[in-house]
Amino acid sequence: MTQLLRRAWVTTVVLSVVTCVTCITSVEAAPATNPASKGLRAGSYRGLVDIGGELHSARVEFERAGSAWRAQARIDGGEQALPATVRLSGPQLTLDLPGPSGPLRCHGVVEGPAIQAESKAAGCRLELVAGRDTGLATRLTGLWTDDDGRAYAISRSGDSPATMWLDYQTGAWRQLGERDGALHAGPAVATPWPEVLHLEPQGADLRLLDGSRTTSTRLQRVPLTEREIGWPSDDAMLKGTLLLPPGAGPFPAVVLTQMSSPATREGYREFAYFFVAQGIAALIYDRRGNGESSGSEGGAGMLQLADDAARAVNALAALPEIDARRIGTWGHSQGGWVAPIAATRSAPVSFVIAQSASGVSPALQEIFRVEHNARDAGLGEQEVAEAVDYETRLMNWARSGEGRDEIHALSKQHANARWAKFVELQDQLPDKPGARSQSFWWFDPAPELAKLRVPVLVIHGDRDGHVPVQDSVPILKRSFDKTRAAFHLLPRTAHGLWVGDADAYSQAMRSPGLHPDYWPLLGRWLRQQALVRPDARRCAAMYQAHLKTDLTLGYEAFDQTEGQGFRVLDEVGCSRQAADLIEAYLKTHSSKEPSLVWHVAQLRASAGQTAEAIVAAKTSIDPKEDLAKSPFRWNDYVLATIAFLERDKVALQHHRDRVAEGREADMGNAMNLKLLDALVKHFDASYDFATSHIGE
Repeated sequence: MTQLLRRAWVTTVVLSVVTCVTCITSVEAAPATNPASKGLRAGSYRGLVDIGGELHSARVEFERAGSAWRAQARIDGGEQALPATVRLSGPQLTLDLPGPSGPLRCHGVVEGPAIQAESKAAGCRLELVAGRDTGLATRLTGLWTDDDGRAYAISRSGDSPATMWLDYQTGAWRQLGERDGALHAGPAVATPWPEVLHLEPQGADLRLLDGSRTTSTRLQRVPLTEREIGWPSDDAMLKGTLLLPPGAGPFPAVVLTQMSSPATREGYREFAYFFVAQGIAALIYDRRGNGESSGSEGGAGMLQLADDAARAVNALAALPEIDARRIGTWGHSQGGWVAPIAATRSAPVSFVIAQSASGVSPALQEIFRVEHNARDAGLGEQEVAEAVDYETRLMNWARSGEGRDEIHALSKQHANARWAKFVELQDQLPDKPGARSQSFWWFDPAPELAKLRVPVLVIHGDRDGHVPVQDSVPILKRSFDKTRAAFHLLPRTAHGLWVGDADAYSQAMRSPGLHPDYWPLLGRWLRQQALVRPDARRCAAMYQAHLKTDLTLGYEAFDQTEGQGFRVLDEVGCSRQAADLIEAYLKTHSSKEPSLVWHVAQLRASAGQTAEAIVAAKTSIDPKEDLAKSPFRWNDYVLATIAFLERDKVALQHHRDRVAEGREADMGNAMNLKLLDALVKHFDASYDFATSHIGE
């Protein structure tokens, strides 16, 4: 959808440059009403153009020409710079861009380095911030950590030319701009102002500052190793980059398969860096016919793409730096098909991660996308029906070759329809669909997916506008019923796993980033597969550091505040040390706070310290519990957990049923029942695994 929006807008603007001669010639002559204005800077501004709520990325170059200003704008990464008329009156800025029906007048207010949207302006509004690109973001691209081991990245993302900032703790995902020797980012993916973080180089390190520059964190670059590798796959020679964690191998590894976008391997670094931060080697590569890889993508079906990935796994298995017993595949969107199918075609694969994966054919997925995008754009039901009808006809032609003339006629008839930008209008289809069209668009993934026999993590967003999640999840669950599969549905989350109310380009630009549970969920699952082992030296160092700072905290700060207390250690897999820190806190305060004692039991259980967990859990039993006064069945919840740890399934079921009896009387019982049901369902697994699969 985003590519279609960008392509449609840029095309109309570029065409208008030829016809709107007065728009171009007025650039030189436009006077600056207030030449003494000190706000606007000569040079480059980046950010957004908001046209009636439809957002477009923009880069505008301002130039002072005597008493006037001139400007050129690139919208949505367009190759051609569009001349623009500039009018400046005090801080009030007007920018006229050539449009299909005459100048498109955009308004903004110059304040410091920013051009902010004028709240009362209708039509087109500017949201830009000044910058000067010297390549700093490229030089700082890489994986970074703070003193507590939290990981961050500066990286390209997908097929976007922008460099992004990623916080693997919170999901923050922001476009970076350079100004005055530092990098800056706004409050959302592409919203540039107000700036909420700054990255300042300090020798080999980085200083991370908040928007007010009052809080500073030192970041150090992770000294990972990169190797270029290649491998043959049928008629192609595929090329990729292997990212290795610091330290001695052999390492577990993951092959990152591609989405349907034309992005090269560089567009997948943001995910590769996360795996490296977990101690897992990551292979990113150019899909066949793209980047440095030979071969043709045009004739490749889903099985061919899966074979390419399977051969990448085999290539990794032959390397001495890689543990051949622990190699997995990862895929998002189209890669959500490719990754699990590749695992069925290569023996060494031991785990799979499938994100935003469809359970239906590409054709049915496309029909769903068109319907969702059209309706989300506010089109009427008749228009939505016309769009769906057209896409259905096109997909049916791809399978049978029938209906070509009707498709040509509809394409001409609806060339200017509002829904046209959501489909590919075709008025010159060949006599018959090609072999790939017939095999690709109506490929049924279920039979291939059903061959999977290794653990798989499946993640979807409930606002996905590209994949029919409600239809796909049941199909995927049936297909993966012969393996250990974990399914997670993230709320208010789009196809790209970013947070938003709708899966639309404008929503993405305003999103704070990926769902905050996404990266922690991925890390926990990897630990459960024994792919990630806590760094004992790092955990010990963090424990000693937090002993010095956290024992004087109040209860709320220690137990509930992000970035403080025991949770910081637990987030990075140091569960044992987190429990040690709680016990030190309780001893310092001569406290027996029940919630903290229970946290000790949970953390000990997650760390595999079963005996210690049982002792702490028994300490949590409330001897004064009176169900006549309170329906909350805490003791049964605790006793059920103890029964799980003691491998007593009969007792677990008994106490689980007693909690279930009180679910209507107290919300706490209903919440705890979900956890106990996970313990029953995954009785033969570890406590950490079972409690990470609540509600499945």
